[in-house]
Amino acid sequence: MEDKKIDERVVKFSGSACIPDDLATLGQEVKLLVKGDIFEIKSRDNQDGTMDKIFVVKLITAENA
Repeated sequence: MEDKKIDERVVKFSGSACIPDDLATLGQEVKLLVKGDIFEIKSRDNQDGTMDKIFVVKLITAENA
């Protein structure tokens, strides 16, 4: 099997984490710094010679960045 070019690298988060401070109000973008464990890496074939690599991370902590 030939190596396929990676089209996208996707991070999915599982679980939740407590944060020390309030976030911005509804509709505003926020920046978070998260810490977690990678517990799964998957590949998704795009049927066009490329694939997406998906990392599933279980959250441990989060804070406003």
